Amino acid sequence: RKLDGEQVAHVFLPVNGDVRTNMKIVPRDGTGVTELNEPGAPVNAANQRAFSDLLAEKTVAGQYVVLTGSLPPECPPEYYRDLMLSLPERLFVLDVSGAALMAGLAARPFLVKPCLQAAMNRPLPTMADVHQAALELLEMGAQNVLVSLGGEGALWVSESGAMFTPAIPVRVQSTVGAGDAMVGGVMTGLEK
Repeated sequence: RKLDGEQVAHVFLPVNGDVRTNMKIVPRDGTGVTELNEPGAPVNAANQRAFSDLLAEKTVAGQYVVLTGSLPPECPPEYYRDLMLSLPERLFVLDVSGAALMAGLAARPFLVKPCLQAAMNRPLPTMADVHQAALELLEMGAQNVLVSLGGEGALWVSESGAMFTPAIPVRVQSTVGAGDAMVGGVMTGLEK
């Protein structure tokens, strides 16, 4: 109803089970965030196929498609990869972590926005280290890598080169949703 009220086009694929709930607990002094992220409802093979069919029906060649978030129970880590391989003419943005990210790189996504230090499983203390790690993701299959550097800004790396932009100076009240907002902003920019 909220999406209808905002006139946002949407399609849902209902599955059995409870809606996933994520809670963020912020102390009164505003320092730190404790996240309690529940798993979603299991998504069986039939539901996975139904979603793949829906994605193929509702998207068109050359259109950006964002795949984001952790996979629900019963989805294999290769699920996002398989979606991308089944629709190679779409421009996929992969905003995931762990095994789903590593498997997804084989499909050569248009853009990945990884938690880079976790993806590379090593500290990345300098901008040169961050740049090198992003280049490694290009070698693994990404066409473009977008790295959030938090309060420092962002780095975009592609085969053509790298671009850095400093962060806009704002008073941070919470980082919850910052990565999603970053992807949304980049997608808006790419569309324009």
